[in-house]
Amino acid sequence: MTWEVGLGGRFTVKRDGLKLGPPPTRLAGVLFCGLLQQNGEWMSRSEIEDRLYPESDTESRKAALRQTLSRMKQWLGEDVLSSSHGCVKITTDKFTLDLTLNDGSPARFSQIAPGFDHPWMDELRATWSPKMVEIAKPRFRDLVQSILHLGGQDALMGRSMLLSSSDLFDHMSARDLAQMLTVTAPKSGREPLAAEHLAARSSLAFRSLAIHRGQELGFQAWQLAQKKKQLPLAATMASWLMFYATELGDRVQAREWLSYVDGAAAPGESKLLSINALMCFHWNWGNFGEAERFVRQGLKIIHAHPRRAQIHFYTNCSAFYSEGRQHRAAEDCLLQAESLLMPELDLDCKTGIQHAQVKLLPNIGRPEEALRVGEELAIACRALDNPVHGLYASEGEARALAFVGRTRESAQVWDRLLARRAAVGSKPTTRLKRLRAAS
Repeated sequence: MTWEVGLGGRFTVKRDGLKLGPPPTRLAGVLFCGLLQQNGEWMSRSEIEDRLYPESDTESRKAALRQTLSRMKQWLGEDVLSSSHGCVKITTDKFTLDLTLNDGSPARFSQIAPGFDHPWMDELRATWSPKMVEIAKPRFRDLVQSILHLGGQDALMGRSMLLSSSDLFDHMSARDLAQMLTVTAPKSGREPLAAEHLAARSSLAFRSLAIHRGQELGFQAWQLAQKKKQLPLAATMASWLMFYATELGDRVQAREWLSYVDGAAAPGESKLLSINALMCFHWNWGNFGEAERFVRQGLKIIHAHPRRAQIHFYTNCSAFYSEGRQHRAAEDCLLQAESLLMPELDLDCKTGIQHAQVKLLPNIGRPEEALRVGEELAIACRALDNPVHGLYASEGEARALAFVGRTRESAQVWDRLLARRAAVGSKPTTRLKRLRAAS
């Protein structure tokens, strides 16, 4: 049975190509959409009652639902709704949803099924409406790229917009980011935001697995920030430079930044990042006691920092505790990260959470679920054009395969992972060697 449902500006329904009339009641329309969203899966009557009649008492809910289901059968056909063991579902082989307006533009939140207002429908509208980032991304790119034709103060304005829009920054492809960074590049280090621009280029290089180039640009950004007395930015870049060296498996170079980062873990928003970098350094080189000291230190001050910085710290802590088999602490940190996430905006943070889930789930008896999340993570990393996160995805996949006894496949994933790291000049840290041996 095929359904074609139009909700852009009006509510239209076709069943197997036959156009039906409008829903008999507002709640019948809401329930129809709610059941279609289940994609043919069963939904319990008690859950439907809670969603459809949240303010009614139990008996009133039951009677109201029976009446609504009866009207839906008259509207859609007797064979459409199935009931069994206190559950209900709509028979569907294919469900096509049209959310465009008459002019072909996408319907916004308030334009989806107007007149069918209900808290449940609001949840569905939030799921179906075009995402803010997807709407903003091409417009943002066009705006910044148009600066190429302007120059002067407009170039500074474009640079400012680009560097201050970190949420959109994470959603851009590496190619688009490289182009926009080229367009907004300062002519000299004396220009405003020159150090921040170098830092952004360093981040893009690292994300693209050009880690040595990321180090080079990051060091230039650190030097310029020091020269301009931009101490929070200098502390931020020192933390990243220590992290880059750790990712390359260069313990000597990473240690060279240790005292600076430890001493600079004070200015404003860079403090939590500095603590995060220190924790990752000790964790990767096998000093778990010292790493946990920084975890506890970070958790004491985390709420004074921006939401996305909190998510990054919580997910790293969850991964750290998972590898140390401290399952309860890992779960607690993961729940904190998930509670802060805005899924359609924080795509970069979401991959971090998925990575932490893949590490935790095998430890609590759910290795098959870890593999499923790992597959989703790998797809997300490719979609985000973020190969460095792809390395972390492979690490989680190898570990989950080992937990379900697929040791040969796990070894193959590890071999590919370590070969890819070697290709970019990265040697395994103590942590990676230990994980590889355990698999």
